[in-house]
Amino acid sequence: MAGWLATAVRPRLQEVAKDLIELVREPRRLALIVLGCAGTTLGVALALWSSVQAFGGGATFVTCTVVTMVGGTLASAAPTPGGVGAVEAALIGGLAAFGVPAAVGVPSVLLYRVLTCWLPVFIGWPVMRWLADNDMV
Repeated sequence: MAGWLATAVRPRLQEVAKDLIELVREPRRLALIVLGCAGTTLGVALALWSSVQAFGGGATFVTCTVVTMVGGTLASAAPTPGGVGAVEAALIGGLAAFGVPAAVGVPSVLLYRVLTCWLPVFIGWPVMRWLADNDMV
């Protein structure tokens, strides 16, 4: 066991430490990464909040932010592509925990998943084909 740690884990940890030190020395790059992550998190929360509002729900933006963060974390353990099924269950359960009725939570989450998971696939497919046909990828 100790040999495995020395040969497999230690080099990876050293590489991560080196990259983190390099990142700290470049504050603009660090800020860009942090802002990008925050923007992504807030963007998906906004999509869920908008979906809940569209179906007459009363969840706050903060509630939707917490639900998307916790739901996404829980669903990442699911062995399905894109967390299909697990994400929906986690988000519906999260909204229900904050008092959103199932009659609002279920269609809200389904609309949210269409907007954030399926629509990008249908838009990205022809774009990717065009890029491939033009030898850009």
